[in-house]
Amino acid sequence: MKELKEISHRFNKINKNYIDAVPPGGIKVKQEDYFSMKNIYSLVREWAMDEGWTTRDESIFPEEFFFHREYSQGTELWIRWRFEKPAAPHVTYYKFMLDVDWHVLRLNPAEVSKNGKKYKADKADCEVLIRGKVISDAEDTWKNHPILKHFETVFWKKIHKGIYGAHKRELYLQVNRLAEAVKNYMQISTYLPEEEGQQFWPKAKEFPPT
Repeated sequence: MKELKEISHRFNKINKNYIDAVPPGGIKVKQEDYFSMKNIYSLVREWAMDEGWTTRDESIFPEEFFFHREYSQGTELWIRWRFEKPAAPHVTYYKFMLDVDWHVLRLNPAEVSKNGKKYKADKADCEVLIRGKVISDAEDTWKNHPILKHFETVFWKKIHKGIYGAHKRELYLQVNRLAEAVKNYMQISTYLPEEEGQQFWPKAKEFPPT
């Protein structure tokens, strides 16, 4: 399909200095099993809110692409989220960029049984790809400044390396926390009612209409 072939990754177009928080190919979580697509989608949205990547204002949630197709084997979904935030409070020179790409195949409603009870679930192949980069001079402040632009090389050599490394570690930890949350959610029979004491993020209000 033309729409899918034209999807390009924004990191291919960055014309700035950056460092990968995780390998350039990203961290991929893949699962073929019973789970709740609505719940896992909501979980990751809540994670993004809790980590300060977005707010609860759904009108500005950075879901740049949501594709839905029905075919003989079930439903296919392509979802792209594009997050950005300062690397630290009141810091404008460094910026975090986080991409979360979903691809779901053969999504079908299903039922599972536990203790003699039946519960509604989904069965699908679900792949979540997470990539993150730390961008320097994110707003081109130094690049466009008549004086600062002459000192950027010195700044890089003398100061920048250690700060960059610290921000890389922080984004690396955030990306891995997200990947682990997705893995754990997929592996803990999450299509069943949550048991008392289970710790998950609150569910978002609504899964996008299909």
